Amino acid sequence: MIKRLDGANAEIFKSWLHANQDMILNVDGIHYLIQPIKSNIQEEIEGDHELKMLIKHAKQNIANGEIYTTQEIIDAIQNEDL
Repeated sequence: MIKRLDGANAEIFKSWLHANQDMILNVDGIHYLIQPIKSNIQEEIEGDHELKMLIKHAKQNIANGEIYTTQEIIDAIQNEDL
């Protein structure tokens, strides 16, 4: 379950957090373990040269205005244009 904190409550909570460290929060005598969600997506991209090049090429295509709809891609695959 995901809950969202906004405003002053979020600022207080952020002041308690330390980067990449677990935290135990005591609320009315009940202890809660708060853990950061770790993502290794960037590590996977950096470790896979082919994937890194595909992402770089895609970013260049987007910058050049070469954008296609899902249907256009499906049609290209079905017509064996790709």
